[in-house]
Amino acid sequence: VYRLDPQGAVTLLADLNPSSASNPSGQAVVDGVLYFNAFAPGSGLELYATDGTPAGTQLLVDAWAGADPGSGSAPARVGNRTVFHSVTGFGAGAGSTLHSTDGTASSTSLIGTIGPASDAGVTGTFASLGAFLYFTASTPLDGNELWRTDGVTAALALDHVAGPTSGLADASPVTFGSTIAFVGADGDLWSCLLYTS
Repeated sequence: VYRLDPQGAVTLLADLNPSSASNPSGQAVVDGVLYFNAFAPGSGLELYATDGTPAGTQLLVDAWAGADPGSGSAPARVGNRTVFHSVTGFGAGAGSTLHSTDGTASSTSLIGTIGPASDAGVTGTFASLGAFLYFTASTPLDGNELWRTDGVTAALALDHVAGPTSGLADASPVTFGSTIAFVGADGDLWSCLLYTS
């Protein structure tokens, strides 16, 4: 990971994988912090953050411990926190963890875990509306449905189809005016006005 300043000077921020390429990808800037996915020995593909200095470039959390790839969606801001999710397993051990951060490992904390269970976890990216971020997640109890987080807790926001049958497709919700639009499991586009504060 390199930084090029306006004067043309190039600075190496971090050589995360000295023996091979770390392949940084999925960059997003939130409140002056650059977030990116990268491979590193011992941690696999995970989310990193940098403030633009070598000392301030760091792994936020090894969500799926060890060399397995745990990187999830791009982070998004809610309130005074940045939220991201990470993969924690596949198959019967599938799941996701939601974290909030200020862009440093020491400020990164767990919001909650969805799973582990077959096909459990967060899918896609976040949609911001009011005081919440909305996202699609699947659990054995509710199927694939609309969830929300305020950066402190996470909860089911809409059970579009009651029971374990999925109400939403594996697609990210989007903010549409004062509503959240999502693709239903029936393949139709829906819009929902939600209590947002």
